Amino acid sequence: MKLTAQQQDESKALWSLVQEKRHAAETLMTAGLFGDCLSRCYYSAFHAVTLLFFLQGTTFSTHKQILGQFNKVFVHSGAFPNEVARKLEALFDARQSGDYDHHVTFDQDEANEGLASLDFILATIQTYIADKYSIHL
Repeated sequence: MKLTAQQQDESKALWSLVQEKRHAAETLMTAGLFGDCLSRCYYSAFHAVTLLFFLQGTTFSTHKQILGQFNKVFVHSGAFPNEVARKLEALFDARQSGDYDHHVTFDQDEANEGLASLDFILATIQTYIADKYSIHL
Protein backbone atom coordinates (compact mmCIF):
# COMPACT_ATOMS: atom_id res chain seq x y z
CA MET A 1 0.00 0.00 0.00
CA LYS A 2 1.37 3.39 -0.99
CA LEU A 3 1.18 6.23 1.52
CA THR A 4 0.99 9.92 0.71
CA ALA A 5 3.91 12.13 1.68
CA GLN A 6 1.78 13.57 4.50
CA GLN A 7 0.94 10.09 5.81
CA GLN A 8 4.61 9.17 5.71
CA ASP A 9 5.55 12.35 7.61
CA GLU A 10 2.86 11.75 10.24
CA SER A 11 3.93 8.12 10.55
CA LYS A 12 7.51 9.15 11.18
CA ALA A 13 6.37 11.74 13.73
CA LEU A 14 4.34 9.09 15.58
CA TRP A 15 7.30 6.70 15.47
CA SER A 16 9.47 9.46 16.92
CA LEU A 17 7.05 9.61 19.85
CA VAL A 18 7.33 5.82 20.21
CA GLN A 19 11.11 6.15 20.39
CA GLU A 20 10.91 9.06 22.84
CA LYS A 21 8.82 6.99 25.25
CA ARG A 22 11.22 4.05 24.78
CA HIS A 23 14.17 6.29 25.66
CA ALA A 24 12.31 7.63 28.71
CA ALA A 25 11.74 4.04 29.86
CA GLU A 26 15.48 3.34 29.68
CA THR A 27 16.27 6.54 31.55
CA LEU A 28 13.77 5.69 34.29
CA MET A 29 15.19 2.17 34.51
CA THR A 30 18.67 3.57 35.05
CA ALA A 31 17.31 5.85 37.78
CA GLY A 32 15.73 2.88 39.55
CA LEU A 33 12.19 4.08 38.89
CA PHE A 34 10.88 0.71 37.78
CA GLY A 35 7.15 1.41 37.87
CA ASP A 36 7.59 4.56 35.82
CA CYS A 37 9.82 2.63 33.44
CA LEU A 38 7.01 0.15 32.86
CA SER A 39 4.53 2.96 32.35
CA ARG A 40 6.70 4.48 29.62
CA CYS A 41 7.12 1.01 28.08
CA TYR A 42 3.36 0.73 27.82
CA TYR A 43 2.99 4.19 26.30
CA SER A 44 5.69 3.48 23.75
CA ALA A 45 3.85 0.32 22.70
CA PHE A 46 0.50 2.14 22.78
CA HIS A 47 1.76 4.80 20.37
CA ALA A 48 3.14 2.09 18.08
CA VAL A 49 -0.28 0.40 17.98
CA THR A 50 -1.88 3.81 17.43
CA LEU A 51 0.38 4.17 14.40
CA LEU A 52 -0.90 0.88 12.99
CA PHE A 53 -4.47 2.15 13.19
CA PHE A 54 -3.50 5.58 11.84
CA LEU A 55 -2.16 3.82 8.75
CA GLN A 56 -5.58 2.20 8.35
CA GLY A 57 -7.40 5.50 8.88
CA THR A 58 -8.88 4.45 12.23
CA THR A 59 -8.79 6.06 15.66
CA PHE A 60 -10.14 5.09 19.08
CA SER A 61 -10.99 7.08 22.18
CA THR A 62 -9.88 4.68 24.95
CA HIS A 63 -6.95 2.42 25.68
CA LYS A 64 -9.25 -0.58 26.12
CA GLN A 65 -10.79 0.03 22.70
CA ILE A 66 -7.44 0.17 20.95
CA LEU A 67 -6.20 -2.95 22.75
CA GLY A 68 -9.37 -4.85 21.92
CA GLN A 69 -9.29 -3.79 18.30
CA PHE A 70 -5.59 -4.63 18.06
CA ASN A 71 -6.44 -8.19 19.10
CA LYS A 72 -9.37 -8.38 16.70
CA VAL A 73 -7.77 -6.74 13.66
CA PHE A 74 -4.13 -7.78 13.93
CA VAL A 75 -3.86 -10.83 16.19
CA HIS A 76 -7.01 -12.81 15.39
CA SER A 77 -6.39 -12.20 11.68
CA GLY A 78 -2.93 -13.75 12.01
CA ALA A 79 -1.01 -10.59 11.11
CA PHE A 80 0.68 -10.67 14.54
CA PRO A 81 1.39 -13.60 16.85
CA ASN A 82 -0.55 -13.98 20.11
CA GLU A 83 2.69 -13.24 21.94
CA VAL A 84 2.49 -9.59 20.90
CA ALA A 85 -1.00 -9.25 22.39
CA ARG A 86 0.08 -10.99 25.62
CA LYS A 87 3.08 -8.71 26.03
CA LEU A 88 1.03 -5.60 25.23
CA GLU A 89 -1.65 -6.59 27.75
CA ALA A 90 1.02 -7.27 30.40
CA LEU A 91 2.48 -3.79 29.86
CA PHE A 92 -1.00 -2.28 30.10
CA ASP A 93 -1.68 -4.14 33.35
CA ALA A 94 1.66 -3.04 34.82
CA ARG A 95 0.96 0.56 33.88
CA GLN A 96 -2.51 0.38 35.44
CA SER A 97 -1.18 -1.16 38.65
CA GLY A 98 1.83 1.11 38.89
CA ASP A 99 -0.11 4.29 38.23
CA TYR A 100 -3.24 3.60 40.26
CA ASP A 101 -2.47 1.06 43.00
CA HIS A 102 -0.20 2.53 45.67
CA HIS A 103 0.40 -0.96 47.14
CA VAL A 104 2.12 -2.22 43.99
CA THR A 105 5.85 -1.88 43.44
CA PHE A 106 8.04 -3.26 40.70
CA ASP A 107 11.63 -4.48 40.76
CA GLN A 108 14.46 -4.31 38.28
CA ASP A 109 13.74 -7.77 36.84
CA GLU A 110 10.15 -6.80 36.09
CA ALA A 111 11.27 -3.57 34.45
CA ASN A 112 13.87 -5.43 32.38
CA GLU A 113 11.17 -7.87 31.29
CA GLY A 114 8.98 -4.92 30.32
CA LEU A 115 11.74 -3.39 28.22
CA ALA A 116 12.34 -6.75 26.50
CA SER A 117 8.60 -7.09 25.82
CA LEU A 118 8.52 -3.58 24.42
CA ASP A 119 11.45 -4.28 22.12
CA PHE A 120 9.70 -7.40 20.81
CA ILE A 121 6.47 -5.47 20.19
CA LEU A 122 8.24 -2.60 18.46
CA ALA A 123 10.35 -4.84 16.25
CA THR A 124 7.27 -6.80 15.19
CA ILE A 125 5.30 -3.63 14.39
CA GLN A 126 8.23 -2.02 12.60
CA THR A 127 8.66 -5.08 10.37
CA TYR A 128 4.94 -5.20 9.61
CA ILE A 129 4.86 -1.52 8.64
CA ALA A 130 7.95 -1.86 6.46
CA ASP A 131 6.48 -4.88 4.67
CA LYS A 132 2.95 -3.56 4.24
CA TYR A 133 3.57 0.15 3.65
CA SER A 134 7.17 0.20 2.40
CA ILE A 135 8.28 2.80 4.93
CA HIS A 136 11.23 2.31 7.20
CA LEU A 137 10.84 4.09 10.49
